[in-house]
Amino acid sequence: MPSRVHTLACIGGALVDRVVTQGRATLTLGGVCTNLARHFLSLGLACELHSCVGTDAHGDRVRAWLEEADLPHKLHIQQGSTGEVYLAYGANGHLEETFCDTALLDALRAHDARPWLPFLADKTTWIMDTDLPESFLEALLEEAPQDTKLYLTTVTPEKTRRIPKDLSRVDALFLNAGELRFAAECGDNLEKGARMYLARGASYVFVTEGAKGAWCFTGHASHFEAALAFTRPLASTHGAGDAFTAGAIAHMTQNPSVYENALKAGMLRAKEHLDRLNPCLHTA
Repeated sequence: MPSRVHTLACIGGALVDRVVTQGRATLTLGGVCTNLARHFLSLGLACELHSCVGTDAHGDRVRAWLEEADLPHKLHIQQGSTGEVYLAYGANGHLEETFCDTALLDALRAHDARPWLPFLADKTTWIMDTDLPESFLEALLEEAPQDTKLYLTTVTPEKTRRIPKDLSRVDALFLNAGELRFAAECGDNLEKGARMYLARGASYVFVTEGAKGAWCFTGHASHFEAALAFTRPLASTHGAGDAFTAGAIAHMTQNPSVYENALKAGMLRAKEHLDRLNPCLHTA
């Protein structure tokens, strides 16, 4: 076993986002774990992105963007097309349409995790997203060294089906309210849905509820943190959920038992992200 370093390994999609806002389309670096890695880097935390890309032009774009961002990474190159996500936002800043093509990641199986493990073994914290298939995630959870902090975050309602059945090694699961309602069929009873994952072994379940705020559920308690209100409608909310997750995880790497403060840290990071995204807005 190599000596372990206090580095966050972000394991998941490195994708091309095609973002359409008020009729204008832009290509940008995307993927939930890629977004988290960029947040961690800006927060001054040591991190490394682990993903796979194809041998196409999008793969070249992803590699160039990562180099430009000076983001440490290990990309596994495979034949095929790099994933792309289409995101269309309305004038009110809400996501109106989305679809994705992540066939390269979808094809990964448990045995495909083996070449990744030597590059992960010395990292103390692993953050994984559900752009990776269930069997691949299960292999990572099974092979992670026993003292590794393990976090799992979802990417879409449909891909909540990839959450492994055994979550006994997962320190915290992150998902939004829509994903939780889809996965647990819990309606507005988010606590009921969260407790399904707690019963499967997760230590904490964090659930974001958009402009309302976010919840943290544990085996014995629940806590809600309200979001900060904005004085005008947001032009875009793109990436706010990832910003929350990054802020909460960054706090938990320092204070793993104080989940209420992790909620506050997540909300603060989401606010900072939205302030940068909507520079003409002011908070109430």
